Amino acid sequence: MKDYINQNQVSFLKELSEFLAFKSISADSVFKKECLDCANYLFNFFQSISMDSKLIETKGNPVLYAEKIIDENLPTVLIYGHYDVQPAFKEDGWDSDPFEMIVKNQKVYARGAADDKGQVFMHMKVLEYMFKNDSWPLNIKIFLEGEEEIGSTNLEDFIIDNKSMLDSDFILISDTSIISNHQPSITAGVRGMTSMEITVKGPKVDVHSGVYGGMMDNPINVLSHIIAKVKDSDGKILIPGFYNDVLDYTESERNEFNQVFSKMPSDDQVCSEFQVKKLLSEPNFSAYEGASIRPTFDVVGITGGYQGEGMKTIIPNQASAKFTFRLVANQDPDKVQSQIVSYIKSIAPDTLDIEFDFTENSGAAYATNLNSPYYLFAARAMEESFGVKCLPVMCGGSIPVASMIKSHLNKETIFLGFGLEEDNIHSPNESFGLFNMNIGMQTIFNYLNLVARQSK
Repeated sequence: MKDYINQNQVSFLKELSEFLAFKSISADSVFKKECLDCANYLFNFFQSISMDSKLIETKGNPVLYAEKIIDENLPTVLIYGHYDVQPAFKEDGWDSDPFEMIVKNQKVYARGAADDKGQVFMHMKVLEYMFKNDSWPLNIKIFLEGEEEIGSTNLEDFIIDNKSMLDSDFILISDTSIISNHQPSITAGVRGMTSMEITVKGPKVDVHSGVYGGMMDNPINVLSHIIAKVKDSDGKILIPGFYNDVLDYTESERNEFNQVFSKMPSDDQVCSEFQVKKLLSEPNFSAYEGASIRPTFDVVGITGGYQGEGMKTIIPNQASAKFTFRLVANQDPDKVQSQIVSYIKSIAPDTLDIEFDFTENSGAAYATNLNSPYYLFAARAMEESFGVKCLPVMCGGSIPVASMIKSHLNKETIFLGFGLEEDNIHSPNESFGLFNMNIGMQTIFNYLNLVARQSK
């Protein structure tokens, strides 16, 4: 595989440029045809390497599915990725046209370079090599969606309707990053999330705070009272039962995570960079643990009352706030939502009405079993490629597809990504390093062969 990569760098970059040229922006219907053209491009590629392929319609953009089944007694890997991208226009601050790939500083620059077309491309070239050398080590299934950047709106229905087709021994996703090109890592867990808006309803119109103050409760006061009682000053969430299902990591696992945290900027450096006095941390947990393996509560927006210049002496007719709860492994978003509503109703005064609106932006967390053979083989493949021990990284963000796959397919998911924090995903001048692309191909190839050999 290594020689194949070295000998085909020029052709690889030409093909990657063609893939990245599709303006497959799922957020804007203007680019619907570009999304369809990109899906057809992928269909033709997988057909060309002798994989049974089809485009499956959804209510939105189609899903590309392809498979190569060589022996039912061998393991089967299901590879997931996405071909849609975030919006990008040169006037956003790009140095060049975001859909005309350029190569400089040993990186390719274009929208989708790292998220996720460049990483999907790594798998395409590995499978192409297997086809050309007739060396399929195990059964391969691949599905690529076109709506990840808008929340995978139609993916769950697709998974439910095609569970048998998607059945596999494990799932492989390359849509994440490593610590650095000198320190390999595997994303071993992502947080889930549930979000909501709470509205406190007061009088039918704003009323005079002098005439009615002391007689009529104030929606902003009530909302502030509720917010203040959701968590304490240490960041601990006060909702009864909230922590009952939170996964407790062993001392050994936390030590591994702390090896990663030790390579991150120090607390003082973070404070200095963002100009805050001190980082928040729960008792017995570091700030980095709080941002990765612990659940959180945050008010992300709040409205109510008069916002203009000067003073307006009123009791406002309503106030609202938007909340997000980041969840960790084993927490059920539906159960958490029920706990939130029950608790808020229990602490709110009976003077005003409260309305709850839970958004669709909700999903469970996912944690990889660090003792799973599929994780251990992935770590070994990374170590062989980089020559350095691979570390597990717990991600504070959320990847909704992970919880969907876990819920409906119930198989181990391995996040074998090769991006870097500096890649500017979702931002102008998105990039993907040539080193990362090449070592990604080699590692994926080695990983799949390791799994296949160990199964014999």
